[in-house]
Amino acid sequence: MDLTVTARCTADEVKHLEEVFGDFKQRNLATLIAKAGAREALDQAMGIVTPSTANDMRVARIRALIQEEVPVGDAEKVVAALYRVPTPTARGLVRAAIARFEDVREKVILAIRSSLDGADPVPDNEVWEVLLISTPVREWIMAETAVSNHPSSRPSKNAGLRLFPDDTYQYLRERVGLPRRPWS
Repeated sequence: MDLTVTARCTADEVKHLEEVFGDFKQRNLATLIAKAGAREALDQAMGIVTPSTANDMRVARIRALIQEEVPVGDAEKVVAALYRVPTPTARGLVRAAIARFEDVREKVILAIRSSLDGADPVPDNEVWEVLLISTPVREWIMAETAVSNHPSSRPSKNAGLRLFPDDTYQYLRERVGLPRRPWS
């Protein structure tokens, strides 16, 4: 069932949102935030989330934002801007949402799959070049690699990219439910 909620936002409020969120101004932020607020209110009314502290409320709001289309890769920037906190604090809040809510973890897994699917083979070195698009994706992949018996990755010459040996890359794909990928 889709619900339609109407919220009024002045031009000054929209301008303020664009100033606060910077590079997110191309999206309709007011609508996104209103949808997340409605999601948060419904979740509380249904008892899905029952925040008892301000931090619990922030984490529930992060869950709602991610459910309402804030990409996992952008979550830290949005949270830092929304709560006017430093990036490390925003990172901790996003981690708390990932740890607490299964549906947020599922969004992270989707982002990990996307990152692994977007990898390019580098046949000369027998490695895969993987873009680690966000902190949650990077942290999961690096932690998973660290506890496995597979060789570690190494930085690529290109920022944000890491080089994974084929067996490590295939192992990571298997861990998130993706089939093995042959060299292209």
